[in-house]
Amino acid sequence: MLKIVSATMQNAELRSEAGAAFTEIIARDTQTFLWLQRYDESLWPEPKSYPGGLLPIWTEALPRITRPKTDFAAKGRASVFFGNEREEGRPPILRHIDQSGRRFV
Repeated sequence: MLKIVSATMQNAELRSEAGAAFTEIIARDTQTFLWLQRYDESLWPEPKSYPGGLLPIWTEALPRITRPKTDFAAKGRASVFFGNEREEGRPPILRHIDQSGRRFV
């Protein structure tokens, strides 16, 4: 596929800024496809594992969770909808963290 794109880009009419952007998009899409193919074929490397520890209680965890929301909002990088807690949000968050930690240990 990249050979076809490269050959197409040899055309003088396409050697513009738009042509270069097109080539960049194709190259990125091809890389993404190759990553997904490696994942599908179980060729993806195993993630590094780190020894787990004890999870904090909710009152200790909450400030650590809300701090990024405040920081992102102050920088204009998050809307008011970012990081809103659901009614059942507290227990599932810590449960997911606990499961993730056990998965890779």
